[in-house]
Amino acid sequence: MRGKLQEEVVLLGLKSNPRVQLQH
Repeated sequence: MRGKLQEEVVLLGLKSNPRVQLQH
């Protein structure tokens, strides 16, 4: 479940900061 939550956070981060994708 933790992985799923992290995935959602990453998706939300992409909306506000596309650079999160590069760091991840």
